[in-house]
Amino acid sequence: MPDDADVADSNITAFINNSLTANSKALRPQKHPDFDGENCVDCGDKMVPERLAFGRVRCTLCQTEIERRQQQRCAA
Repeated sequence: MPDDADVADSNITAFINNSLTANSKALRPQKHPDFDGENCVDCGDKMVPERLAFGRVRCTLCQTEIERRQQQRCAA
């Protein structure tokens, strides 16, 4: 029978593994059928090189708006 320390260790390990998996997925390059490699898929503005280097398909303003809407949905 596992004691409290074993259960806590198991829970911590699971939490860390889930966090690492989520972060790994978030850092993967994004893909979008309309992305031309230079311009934001939503507004069409030219992307800054830093966003392109991280494999993003939306400019900062458009991505911020998407995240704002997602937070509103979660809060509702």
